[in-house]
Amino acid sequence: MVNKMEQFPGQEPVISKADREVLERDFFTLKQELNAKFNADDPETLEVINRVIEERVGHLQTKYPDCLNYAVFHVLKRAGALPKDIKYFDFPGDDSVVTFVEGL
Repeated sequence: MVNKMEQFPGQEPVISKADREVLERDFFTLKQELNAKFNADDPETLEVINRVIEERVGHLQTKYPDCLNYAVFHVLKRAGALPKDIKYFDFPGDDSVVTFVEGL
């Protein structure tokens, strides 16, 4: 997966066409994985998943004012498509959404 795009001093990260394709593929793969979690038949499980996701979204919004620049944030917000102005794929370390979704 792509975590950081090419960046030049004094400029915002630049996403090449190849990186954009990888970003979109990884975005939709993670989105499918998250959607699979919502196929649970138990309403209580769905309620817990929704609550945990809402808490994670709040945490990321507080810690990362630029959270809209991360593809995975849009996965958690259940966006239909990857916005064009994405600069990064995932958050670092313990804030990784990929790891978070895998752990649900």
